[in-house]
Amino acid sequence: MEIFSIEKVLTLESIAQVLGDPSKRTVIRKLDALKCRASYSHAGKYYTLDAFADYNEYGLWSFKEIIHFSKHGTLLRTILYLISHSEEGYFASELRDLLKVRVHNALAKLHSSKHVAREQIGGEYLYLSPVLQAWQLERRYH
Repeated sequence: MEIFSIEKVLTLESIAQVLGDPSKRTVIRKLDALKCRASYSHAGKYYTLDAFADYNEYGLWSFKEIIHFSKHGTLLRTILYLISHSEEGYFASELRDLLKVRVHNALAKLHSSKHVAREQIGGEYLYLSPVLQAWQLERRYH
């Protein structure tokens, strides 16, 4: 889609306009074929091509420091990936600083669905992989 050579990040609405206003389903299908990535910030409102994203070691990329993308997908999937692949787990504040978005609701949802474990340490929760929890705690404190 040539429009991405002009603008690196677009909304679904702007892409639909360029395509002649087809249905949302048609636009999504075309984006999937192009290997487009939805932002994890802004409720997935923005799209880019993976080819334009300069992902860091965590699989994260920010456009103009305000629109955030992850090669792991949504905010929930990204948080789950980060915690599951961490040696020491993450405090909510660490995830917030890393992801540059509010993470409280996503963490609560992951915890209530038992996708992540947590330990209260001081006044903050440390989020851990249920499978690696003991190892992650040991790594963090020894």
